Amino acid sequence: MSTAQLVWRAGAIGEIVLSDAEATSIFQSNAFISDLWEIEEAFRALWRAHFEFEKRQLIYALECDRQLDARLPGHEFLDTPYADLNISAQTFLSSSRVFEERIRKRIPKHKAVGVLEADLNAIFSEKYDNSFSYRLCYALRNHAMHNSSPLHGVSLRRKRVQSADYSPKGNSRSKVSFESTTDAEELINNEKINKKFRQELRDLLEKTHSFTAASREFLDQIIIIRKEIYERLHQHLIGSIETQEVYKERLKLETSTDGNSAQLNFGQKSIYINYVFLQKLDGFLKEFRHPWVARTFISSETD
Repeated sequence: MSTAQLVWRAGAIGEIVLSDAEATSIFQSNAFISDLWEIEEAFRALWRAHFEFEKRQLIYALECDRQLDARLPGHEFLDTPYADLNISAQTFLSSSRVFEERIRKRIPKHKAVGVLEADLNAIFSEKYDNSFSYRLCYALRNHAMHNSSPLHGVSLRRKRVQSADYSPKGNSRSKVSFESTTDAEELINNEKINKKFRQELRDLLEKTHSFTAASREFLDQIIIIRKEIYERLHQHLIGSIETQEVYKERLKLETSTDGNSAQLNFGQKSIYINYVFLQKLDGFLKEFRHPWVARTFISSETD
């Protein structure tokens, strides 16, 4: 008989003794769930970073428009919002690397799942090969890490509109569209970037590319990667959750007590199990909605 124990966390009002095999089963299932959740946390940090970039982009565009309307001299007041915008773009790109590395390092170590490193390489490579935006953001991620900031500037387009929908008084307003851009020449001259992609940029003969559009498609592709990987892991996740629930029911049956959490003490190891979280986990991973920030706005009313 093992010295492993599964104990109700709340007041330790009941406990059961487990065999080594039983304790190992709980420990392995919990390790898989924990790793999957660590990947999900990295994904949500990535999503928040992109949302922050889009908000910073809107703030910068609004400030540009305000200065143009006020005919303020110079652009010294734009230094801080532009720096914040560049930082948020770099944070988004760095977060994508964290997400990818967690997938590559945490999933293959769970041999029972059956998802090998080669399978993950195929998933990421397919997105890289089929999406210019993915390749561009991937290159910018490396460039920003070793060379300079990812953004080259922000392009604004203003069009005067006179419509009762925008101005009940009949005064004109500006409809402003905007996008952040990146410098193709900087990437072409960076020898650390994939040679084939640098040639692709040369062949396009464009000085700048829209980071706003590319970052959105890049995130869309990452959302697809998340979905594809989750679908492959889903059955093993369900099995891991069911394993935890089996021992919860055994705790209830053998101790005549109930609770929402327990602690497994197994040799020098100790893990915490939250049963309420487990019941919600599968649905939580399935449901995800991504809102976008507007890329146009109507300026304040002018005479």
